[in-house]
Amino acid sequence: MRRNLVFVSLLTFFLQVPSFTQQVQIIQLMVFRDGEVRDVAMAIARATGLNLIVDNSVTGTVSLHLKGVSAEEALSLIAQAVGARLMKTEKGLLLTKQPPSPILQVEVKEGKVTLNAQNADASEVLRQIAEKGKVNLLLPADLPVSRVTVNLQDVPVDEAISIVAKGAGWEVQKEL
Repeated sequence: MRRNLVFVSLLTFFLQVPSFTQQVQIIQLMVFRDGEVRDVAMAIARATGLNLIVDNSVTGTVSLHLKGVSAEEALSLIAQAVGARLMKTEKGLLLTKQPPSPILQVEVKEGKVTLNAQNADASEVLRQIAEKGKVNLLLPADLPVSRVTVNLQDVPVDEAISIVAKGAGWEVQKEL
């Protein structure tokens, strides 16, 4: 069920604050109750003249009372509230979902790998396994970036390397 955006109060007084390259618009007062994030963000952008793209992955509702903050600060607060991020682009701002922070824990004992990798760069996972497992591993320079989520417990080093590589969609070639 889609909730309607409710404007409780909207005063469109903006102060021009000098800066090096652009003028920052300060929101004097904006209040939203149970507003769809996309609608609230776009309302702020329209009211302040900002260029904003809101990714389709950004969803949720917010209630907020903004007073004396810049439009960019307001959008940043909204992003934090819904687990998204606000990125500056050449021509404006992009509000997009925040990818999960990578987690990488690699331990090698007696030739066995214990690994917890969540949204981690597969090449970095392989580098750490090879380094800690004292194995020579050659990764091509043009290897595409791939993220993996893998949990292993006491798996032999060679097998762990194969599992991570396969999870990344890569192939392992062993040379003796």
